Amino acid sequence: MQANDQRRRWLHRSWQRPGRVLLHIVLPLGVGSLIYILWRTPTLRVFKWSDALGIASGVFRLRHVFAPYGKILPAWALFNLPAALWMYAMAAWFELVLLGSDRRYRWIWLSIALCLGVGSELGQLCRVVPGTFDKKDVAFYLAGWIAAIICTPKKEISC
Repeated sequence: MQANDQRRRWLHRSWQRPGRVLLHIVLPLGVGSLIYILWRTPTLRVFKWSDALGIASGVFRLRHVFAPYGKILPAWALFNLPAALWMYAMAAWFELVLLGSDRRYRWIWLSIALCLGVGSELGQLCRVVPGTFDKKDVAFYLAGWIAAIICTPKKEISC
């Protein structure tokens, strides 16, 4: 029952102050998704999803328009930054949902987030998870996780 009350309070606060959710969750996920959609290889799973959604032609038009900008971005921004942004958004989500919760409980969930990110890379190394292992991705997952812990607000906003 206490967990349901916490979720209700968080949802209530989130809708009153949507800036936190937009800044710490939606923006990083959006930027990471745009990097994938605009500049990553079209054989990735996200392009199958766009085809299934019927938006593939629009996605490929966007790729054509923004292709020149991908050439000036550093490799880490194209290949590793999305991992950090994804991890940041997940850790920030846990921080915001569990705002005011017991510290140990929050750290359990934050540890799960880190394990999912790093675990996905280790799964790629062992060929259990599709993809290519990259030790830079592991570093970027860790950086995104730390950044979320540092940058996510720790106090509730009074309305």
